[in-house]
Formats: sequence, structure tokens, C-alpha cells
Amino acid sequence: LAKAKSIQREEFILQIEFQTHDEKAMVYRMAEYAGVLLRKYQLPIKQFVVYLGAEVSHMKVHLPDKQVISGFELISLNQFSYKQFISSDAPEVIVLGILSDFDGRSGKEVSREIIQRLDDLSMDKVRLEKHLSQLEILSNLRNLNEVIYQTIKEMPFTIDISKSRFYQEGMKKGKKEE
Repeated sequence: LAKAKSIQREEFILQIEFQTHDEKAMVYRMAEYAGVLLRKYQLPIKQFVVYLGAEVSHMKVHLPDKQVISGFELISLNQFSYKQFISSDAPEVIVLGILSDFDGRSGKEVSREIIQRLDDLSMDKVRLEKHLSQLEILSNLRNLNEVIYQTIKEMPFTIDISKSRFYQEGMKKGKKEE
């Protein structure tokens, strides 16, 4: 492995592998190496396998077209309206609404709608607490954890917020600071 320059003075990573036997999965191993090298160096990669075996090699040297990675699709939840999430019948989808576009509404208003929708769909208190806990975790990504906490306290159902991991850790931290 070496950092090299082409005749045109363009930098690249040169990788040379020596192989003594015909390995069917060599193309995948080289693809794996390429991924690691790209992440580390962020330079073009030139790879060579020097086969040293006595028999004719039958190693594949190219990935099938549908297995070549040339990028990915990016999905930004903040580009979707929260209404798309709360219209779902799956609580796991509804909680994602806290990470979406609030369409100009306040965090408190949207939080209340999300929590109300979760309450409407929850068949029992245990499931509701589970989904509210998920909502609480996700709300930290938008600095809305206090809004969620206050909204849950104001809602007309009884949830034992003291069972929340965040609540318990906050209590421990508070006792340490005393």
C-alpha cells in the first residue's frame, strides 16, 4: 500500500495484493479494502492482485453491475411534514414526526399532536410508555426533550415519567451534585 502520483501528478492510493491461490471471493475482499482506503485517504484507489499460483486463475475482477456502490440516497426527515408521520397507524412511524418539518407550528403544538396520536393508537399503558420513551429519546436530537416532558405531564393520562431512563439518570446526577 502506498500513496503515489500519476505522470500527471495526481495523487492516488496504490494497493498491491499477492495471491497464491485462486480465491472466488477476491473481488469482494478488494471491494472491502477499497471502501476502507477511500474512507481513510479520500483519494482514488488503484488496486492490483498479483496471482502467484501454478494453475490458471478464474478470479472475478469486477463486481456485478448491481453490486457496485457509487453512492446512496439521502433521506432527510426534516424535509417531510410532521403530518405525514402522524397520519400513520404505526407508532414507530409517528414518533419520527418529532424529527420532521413542523410546518411553522411550535414544538409544543406538534408534540401534543404526536403524543395524542400515540395515545389514540396505544392499546395499553405499557405500549404507550414504550412509544413515549422512544419519542423522548428522539426529541433530544431536536432539543425538545423539555417540551416533550412538559407536554406529557400536561396530558390527561397517567404516565409514570419516573420510569424513564433519562429521568432516572437526571435524578442520579442531581444527587451527586448535592
